[in-house]
Amino acid sequence: MSDSYKKSSRSSAFLAGKRIHQRLLSERHSDEAVDFNEVTNRDSSIIHMFHECQEELDMRHDKYERIAKLSRNVTIESKRVIFLLHRINGDESCKRILDEVEQKLDLLQNTEWHQIALELQNEDPYQFLRAYSPGLQEYVEALAFFHYVQQHTLLTAQQLKHSLTFSELSGNDVYEPGIDSTVKGPILLRPLSVYVPLTEYILGLADLTGEMMRMAINCIGRGELSKPFELCQCIRSMHNAFLSYGSHSREMLVKFSVLRQSMRKVEDACYTLKVRGSEIPRHLLADELKSLSHLPLCFETNSDDCLD
Repeated sequence: MSDSYKKSSRSSAFLAGKRIHQRLLSERHSDEAVDFNEVTNRDSSIIHMFHECQEELDMRHDKYERIAKLSRNVTIESKRVIFLLHRINGDESCKRILDEVEQKLDLLQNTEWHQIALELQNEDPYQFLRAYSPGLQEYVEALAFFHYVQQHTLLTAQQLKHSLTFSELSGNDVYEPGIDSTVKGPILLRPLSVYVPLTEYILGLADLTGEMMRMAINCIGRGELSKPFELCQCIRSMHNAFLSYGSHSREMLVKFSVLRQSMRKVEDACYTLKVRGSEIPRHLLADELKSLSHLPLCFETNSDDCLD
């Protein structure tokens, strides 16, 4: 076989392979073009799926912002309730102020908290817990303070949950599946409520000790010398309970540190009353306690500066 024939056969084989390679590349590019057109087509299933995800995320973000705004309103109203409770001065104003506070709390439950419960309906509450957690803790503090002033006992977790549970039932039906998955069992309508984690209840009670400390100092200024010892014993019991509970988060550590400071302030005030109370006239006890610079004195019952 001649060399020219070998060279021509090799060149023809090379050209044939080159044509096959070019045809494969053209087919791949055409497939990629089809896929790209499918992706960029607004009617494609992929674009439709992304639009659904976008709408769902926008709805969740909007709901989170609505709950956060309602929580801020709850915080403001709860602080006003606490300020009002500190204005109690004697038995005459006690009943009037307690009735006013009860009306404010009922209004708060039926407006802001009811709207939050509607927003959380059929949702995972932990996805929105950070939105209403500040308002919930402030509400627990206000409700527990009102409960202590009215009944001289601490608010329980069951009482808190009961205050945030409404008589109406949830809008969507909850079915209990039977043996046959195609047949739905009896309808179970759940009551509308706001989910309250136990940690939020405990953190709210930790804030209560600060208000009890302020109440103890106010009582000394009004001449009620037995009340601070009662409050001091209650704060000590709460302190011991928090010690047994332990610290499970950074927020709990901060709350516990503030609780310990409040307890020490009340103990210092009670120590001054016990040791020097017989030596100092009652109308001068306020001036004596002013020497304890770390005590936030607020003897004027119509002043809110001490509550900031």
